[in-house]
Amino acid sequence: MADRTKTLLFAYTTVLLALVYVPILMVVLLSFNSSQNIGLPITGFSTTWYSGEVAFQGVSGFFNDQQAVGALGNSAYIALTTSVVTSLVTITAAMSLRYRYRSRDLYFYAILSSFFIPGILVGLGSSFLYRVLGSPQTLLDAVPVQVVYALPFALILLLPRFDLEMERYESAARVLGANGWQVFLRITFPLIFFQVVGVALFSFVLSWGELSRTNFVSQGQGTLPVYLFARLQSFAPTPEFYSIGTVITGVAAIALVIAGLLLTRGQRRLI
Repeated sequence: MADRTKTLLFAYTTVLLALVYVPILMVVLLSFNSSQNIGLPITGFSTTWYSGEVAFQGVSGFFNDQQAVGALGNSAYIALTTSVVTSLVTITAAMSLRYRYRSRDLYFYAILSSFFIPGILVGLGSSFLYRVLGSPQTLLDAVPVQVVYALPFALILLLPRFDLEMERYESAARVLGANGWQVFLRITFPLIFFQVVGVALFSFVLSWGELSRTNFVSQGQGTLPVYLFARLQSFAPTPEFYSIGTVITGVAAIALVIAGLLLTRGQRRLI
């Protein structure tokens, strides 16, 4: 019975992983297709759709498409800014939520509520709010929207680190005469450093691939996902579109691997 259960669980996990990763692998595979046609079998492998000058419905290789490269830079700029802002906001929120007070639970669930609000509604409402406030409509308009999106994920990652062990270290530092800033800089922050790095990288990944919210507030050509979505409204899919998807996925995967390595290193240092 136990062996049968293990087999069923293994099969279930395999199917689940296949549903997640097979579409991603197909995108990567099709981005190296030497033909303009989308389909299997692949007629040949080529990097043309990354670096070549291809004349097909106005579409060239990804790195020869100036609009795509510009959108790539916009994505990096917004994701890095979102990462920094989210990290700072998450630290202050976690420092507040570690203590018990009357409105703590209301504050906590208000932050988590962005889990359940559809991104389209957030983007639509934010776009209207910016117009009412007379926003100058810059690329950074996407940052507050994405910070709100990333904050609950970041808070769940960081908040558990504020445990009884940390309180004992902080109490000992205060007994020895350290003030609030000294306790934070010499005790609290070193203990949460690797979690903060994880928050920053995870926020970067969420911002990097975000579409539904950013599409309403981004200006000009927007971010890379917004650019890809806009092109799909005008052109039939080509391997260049899959190369854009591969770049988006590749950067996110690298950031997640780095976050995992740093968090693992941090856990080993704490043992």
